[in-house]
Amino acid sequence: MNDKKLNNILWWLGCLLGILILLLGVLTQWMTDDDYNKLLRIIPYKWQLLLWLLVVVLILLLYTYHKAFPNFNSGNFVQKSSLQIRNQLKNLTQKEKEYLKKYLDADERILKFLRTDVIAQGLCSIKILESVSPEGSLFPTYSFKVSDVYWNYIKKNPKMINV
Repeated sequence: MNDKKLNNILWWLGCLLGILILLLGVLTQWMTDDDYNKLLRIIPYKWQLLLWLLVVVLILLLYTYHKAFPNFNSGNFVQKSSLQIRNQLKNLTQKEKEYLKKYLDADERILKFLRTDVIAQGLCSIKILESVSPEGSLFPTYSFKVSDVYWNYIKKNPKMINV
């Protein structure tokens, strides 16, 4: 099973789990202790135990999945191929390539640019750079980091951004 399918399955399971927990809370808020005990007698103990065990396992599975894949981002876990990366780097403007060259020359993953810098913001919008400064920063500069995938590719193929 590929990562996108697993991601979708886990997302839907998380949604169903959340809805189930919300519904149980809403449906049982007006119940007295006697009503609640009658309901619990209808559902056998082993099924109740199995339901709670399933809830705990799903929560742990979702938590470990997010820890195992830190690039898991709002439902879109996409791994770019080297062909896609190469094509995207080829299509960069001269100025954008110069910005990436600054990272290579300094041998740093993080550099600071003005927060109003259009080129850095443009590279951020196409996911080559990532902003690591908080949005409400008081400083006139933001720290921008080259994303892992692009950094590894640029380090192996510096000729892709030669100006």
